[in-house]
Amino acid sequence: MAEQSNNAILEVQDLTMDFGGIRALDKLNIRVRQGEIAALIGPNGAGKTTFFNCLTGIYKPTSGHLLLTPTGQSSKRLNMSKMTKAKKRDIVTQTARSY
Repeated sequence: MAEQSNNAILEVQDLTMDFGGIRALDKLNIRVRQGEIAALIGPNGAGKTTFFNCLTGIYKPTSGHLLLTPTGQSSKRLNMSKMTKAKKRDIVTQTARSY
C-alpha cells in the first residue's frame, strides 16, 4: 500500500451548485491526499455527477472552491476563471447497443 501524505492533491471547500430553485450540492467539502484511494457513492440524485461536472468545468459552481495541487506543482483553483457549460460537441455520450 502506498504511503499517505498530508498533502491534499484535491481540496473542495463549501462547493454549492444550484439549478434554479434546486440545490444539487450544498456546501460539499472533500479532501483527497496523495496516495489515497477515494470513492464517491450515493443514491440516484445525490449529486455525484454534478460534483464531477463542477470538477471538470462543465458546470460553474454557484459558490465554493475547487483546489487542485498536482504532485510537485503549485495549486490551481479550478473555478476561479469563468467556466462555461460545455458545448454539445464537447460532450461524449455512451450508447448501449444490442446485438
